[in-house]
Amino acid sequence: MFEKYVQSVLAKIPTGENFVAVLKGIPSDLAEDLEAAAANPLKYFNAAVSAGRKNFTYEEFLLLKDFLAAQFDEIFMLNNNLYISQYPIESKFSAGTLANLLEHFSEPEIEQGRDR
Repeated sequence: MFEKYVQSVLAKIPTGENFVAVLKGIPSDLAEDLEAAAANPLKYFNAAVSAGRKNFTYEEFLLLKDFLAAQFDEIFMLNNNLYISQYPIESKFSAGTLANLLEHFSEPEIEQGRDR
């Protein structure tokens, strides 16, 4: 049901052909490989545009924003207002990248009985 609603919103965007929509906080299987996008953004961007993609995830947008801004006249951001400041990530990561993310964003453990 939510996916149909997003599609109906995308269909209502009054624009010409040279636009792209960015989905922020909206579940999607658009992003194929963010690690490939981070490793070679130009190649990823060219492949996506050649495939005729008009919708990108917010994570892709963060990696490709300079290319998207240069290529498209209009960029529409569809923001899921159910989230205030943190959004779910629908991307798949390799085991190494996932471990690095978890280590980076985890709270440090406080040793029991230590004086501060």
